[in-house]
Amino acid sequence: MGLLCKYDFKSEFYSGLKSGSIIIEVFRIVESDIYYIFYPSRNLFLLCDAVEIQDINNSIALDRPDTVVQELKNRNDQLQSTVAVTKTYLPDEVRRLLGDHYKKISDINFLQNMSNFDAQANILKAMLNTDMM
Repeated sequence: MGLLCKYDFKSEFYSGLKSGSIIIEVFRIVESDIYYIFYPSRNLFLLCDAVEIQDINNSIALDRPDTVVQELKNRNDQLQSTVAVTKTYLPDEVRRLLGDHYKKISDINFLQNMSNFDAQANILKAMLNTDMM
């Protein structure tokens, strides 16, 4: 970190490396030929020789920034359309269940049962009033 402080933390991403589940990022300090590796899962910074970095083929990463952005936009559009379809899709079991509940609710005449609710509410009020005394 002292070396980064010396160069005012001016560094640029050079390449990313992945082996199995291990991911590391290689950075180059601007205006110098000093490279360091960042290991995100352990928050570890390690200096690295430029000779060791020469074998890394970063031409793919340098040639494709526009295609990567386009691929990400396409993937985002694809996910948004999938979300729209998923939000409107209901499985058959859910449709049947909703249909059964609708039939039960539509068979009940709520106006006839309103007096029953009022009577039960009055009974509860009376019970509460007697407990308060």
